[in-house]
Amino acid sequence: MAIPAALTTGFVSQLYGIRVPLLSTDPTVGLELQFATAANAPTSKWVSHGRFSPHAAQGGSFIIARPHTTQLTYFRARAWKVGYPDSAFTTVVSGRPQLLTQLLPPPITGAIQVGISTPHNNQGSLLPIAVPGPGNQLLTFNKYANSNAASAQLVWSWAAFTLYRPDGTTISVPANTSMISNPPSPVLGQQAGGALGARTYFVRISYIKNGRLYGVSAEASLAVNANNLLTIAAPAQLAGMDGWAAHISTTTNTEIVNASFLWTGGPYSEPVGGATTTGGVKYQTTWANAIIDAGPSVGVPNGLTDGSTVYPYPFYDMLSGFIAFPTLTTPTALDGPSAQQANQDGRIPLAPGGFAIVLPAANGSGSGTGGGGNKL
Repeated sequence: MAIPAALTTGFVSQLYGIRVPLLSTDPTVGLELQFATAANAPTSKWVSHGRFSPHAAQGGSFIIARPHTTQLTYFRARAWKVGYPDSAFTTVVSGRPQLLTQLLPPPITGAIQVGISTPHNNQGSLLPIAVPGPGNQLLTFNKYANSNAASAQLVWSWAAFTLYRPDGTTISVPANTSMISNPPSPVLGQQAGGALGARTYFVRISYIKNGRLYGVSAEASLAVNANNLLTIAAPAQLAGMDGWAAHISTTTNTEIVNASFLWTGGPYSEPVGGATTTGGVKYQTTWANAIIDAGPSVGVPNGLTDGSTVYPYPFYDMLSGFIAFPTLTTPTALDGPSAQQANQDGRIPLAPGGFAIVLPAANGSGSGTGGGGNKL
C-alpha cells in the first residue's frame, strides 16, 4: 500500500519523550508502569511500559519516547510481588513530550512515587505551585473545643479543585466527600472484667493518617452487663491509612476519643476503670468524610490546646491520593520541619506556608478558610 500523498517520512535529529521517575522504598517489590492517552481510559487501553523485577536500585527514571505533540500522555504505576496481589494503581499523572536532554533525573523519593520531569526541572521534584481556589482559599475548616484544656479540634473539608504544575500538567483533586471514606459501623462486644455496673455505650470509629482522624463511622450502641467491659473489633485495613481510633460515650452523638491503634494493634478493650465519656475531643456532625486534627487524647502525634494559635501545613500526597498534614504536632508558630515535610518530593503544598488559626476557648466553636496561593 502506497503512503498517502499528504504524509511525509524522514528522520529527526532530536528525541522527544517523557521521563517518569519511579521508585519503591522496598527492594523486594517490583514495579509496573502503564501509560494511556486518556486519564479515564478503560483497562484495555492502558499500555504497559514494563513490569520491572525487584532490584536493589529500587526503581529509576523511565523514558517514554513520544511524538513531538501537545497531546497529554497519562501515567500510572503499581507495585507487585510474587505471592501477593498487585497493589492499587497510583494517582494518574500526565505530561506532554519534551526535548530529552542527556542528563537523567534521579527518581523522586518515597514509596512508588510517580512524577513528570522536564529539562527545566530535571531533579524530579516539584517546584513551588500556585493553587487557586474559591476566594483564593482551597480548604474550609470548622473548629470546636470541649470542656477541658486540650480538647480543641479542626475539621477540614473542601470542594474539588485543580492543581497546576510548572511543567504544564495538572492534577484533579476530588472533594473530601469523594476522597475520604467513612469506616463501617463498629462491631461491639463485651467480656468479663472490672466491677462496673450495667451501662449502655454509644460508639463510633475513625481512620487515622499522620496522627489525624479521617472520616467517622455510623453510631453503634451496646448494653454492657455489670462486671463486664466493652470491646470494639478493629476494622478492615484501608489503603493509605495508618490505623483507627475508638470514640465512646454513654449518650448518643457525644462520643469522645478514647484510644487509637496502628493496624497492628487492637481490638479495643475497655479499661477496668471504664471508658472516658466526658471532656476530651468530642464527635461533631461535620466529621463525616473529613480530616479531623484533634487533641492529644487521640494518642498519636498532634495536640491542640483550647484558645491557642496553630499553623497547619496541608499538602496533597501524590502517592496516596490524599490531602494530609505532616506527622509532627500541629505547630503553634511558623515551623521549618513542618514546611519541609509538606514540600517533600511527591507532595504538593496547599499553602505558601503555615497560616495562623486561632482555636476557640473551652466549649466554643467557629469556622474559616485557609490554604491556596497566588491566583493563576
